[in-house]
Amino acid sequence: MRRKVVDGERVVAAGGMRELTQDLARSRELNPKRPTIEYYHSLRELHVLLPLAGPGGPA
Repeated sequence: MRRKVVDGERVVAAGGMRELTQDLARSRELNPKRPTIEYYHSLRELHVLLPLAGPGGPA
């Protein structure tokens, strides 16, 4: 699952990364064995990637 955050610099500066990833995690079943990735395309654009569980649950 990917979420693009256009104002990433503001979100990071305000400490909003935890809230953002928790909101994403509540929306789908995740695979806890794989890492969450924060990809900083630039100071303004941030991509957060969360690993989803497969059809049978976490691998």
